Amino acid sequence: FFNNFVSNFFTRSCNSFHNQTNDFLQQLTQNCLEQSDWYKASLSLDLWSKALSSQQKPVEAVQPLLQALGLDIQHNPQLIDTDLQELAKLISQLDWQPSELMSKWQAASEAFSVSMPPLNSALQAQICLTIGVVSIQEKYWFKGLDWLKASWEIYQSTDDLRGLAEVSYQLAIGHHIASNLSYAGIYYRDAQRIFQHLEDARKVAFCHHGLGRLLLQMGKIKPATAEFDRALAIYHTIPDSAQVADKISDIQYYQRIITNMQDPNRTHQLI
Repeated sequence: FFNNFVSNFFTRSCNSFHNQTNDFLQQLTQNCLEQSDWYKASLSLDLWSKALSSQQKPVEAVQPLLQALGLDIQHNPQLIDTDLQELAKLISQLDWQPSELMSKWQAASEAFSVSMPPLNSALQAQICLTIGVVSIQEKYWFKGLDWLKASWEIYQSTDDLRGLAEVSYQLAIGHHIASNLSYAGIYYRDAQRIFQHLEDARKVAFCHHGLGRLLLQMGKIKPATAEFDRALAIYHTIPDSAQVADKISDIQYYQRIITNMQDPNRTHQLI
């Protein structure tokens, strides 16, 4: 009896505390909105979302983040990338489909005391892209591929070539991780052609690099070597950066593997 009493007491106390916290953050947000303090309103919405998430309420936590994103698109563009990352981390944990995004945005807009921008195709594609990338990073690979494909389908119907190139590259990475090697090759090549058209040398090199690793994994040594050589040639034209240095080091690692594979007098150890 005593243990049950203590357990129930603490449960009620925690629930009461959580409710007070949520009420406070909701009122804080409303005060900031009434004062047109858009920056603080966005921060309070983010805090509210984090509070709900910590209470194991990820579904409820999404709405304040959608509202923060809608607010920041209009008033705080410097916060948009952070909003998208936070939103993606939450949604990647839920069994939501990309097709539900529009209705969730509409519900968040209707529950908000200030107007939110419409969820146009550009924003929808960007949100789906970010959710897809984060989902794959969190090892929700097939869920991530679904969101990336939704983004790709939207970009296909627009004239945003950079968005199409970026989502194609991310689809290549996702399929590569998921061992869908033929699809990975298609998307690496698609992304490479578009980045080439956009004259984005760094991203072109990334695509050649990814293709080299893919082809080596498939046992195609000569084509893999050619892709690595193309990537290296571009990397050496890019001003020094930690990212490029890491990429060059990665290719050199695989070149040593290829050397071992081609030399019958050496043991095929990964150096």
